[in-house]
Amino acid sequence: MSDSTLNLRARLQIVWGVTIYSTPCWYVLALLFGPDDKRENSTTAVILLCLVTAASALGVWIRLWLRKRALDQHDPAKLREGYIYAIVLSQLPAVTGFGVCLLTGWVHYWMFFVISIVSFAVNFPTRAAVATDLDSRRLRT
Repeated sequence: MSDSTLNLRARLQIVWGVTIYSTPCWYVLALLFGPDDKRENSTTAVILLCLVTAASALGVWIRLWLRKRALDQHDPAKLREGYIYAIVLSQLPAVTGFGVCLLTGWVHYWMFFVISIVSFAVNFPTRAAVATDLDSRRLRT
């Protein structure tokens, strides 16, 4: 494995680690500052839950689409870009869950944080994926 592959994977994992660490922070803030009166049924919260689930799936699709373009065009920048978009869209459910907790007081706001963690797990930049993408097609970083 080349040095550029190790550097790219290390950078992506640092960004991934920092952003996944913020998800529990959002959850703790929601616990501390959330309203005392919880509501059982909130249509707005359910709609937002569906939207952030779709956004998380979109993040995976964008990562895979930009990966394909990076391999076709021999451009490693698109590979990095795909991971960054996926990580940002993985953080969206946690931030939205914090907002839902504060604004609607929905009982099941924790579901947003679970979606965020699952999305982060799916978008983890593994050694095999990054090495295969960079080394097999001889992308230059």
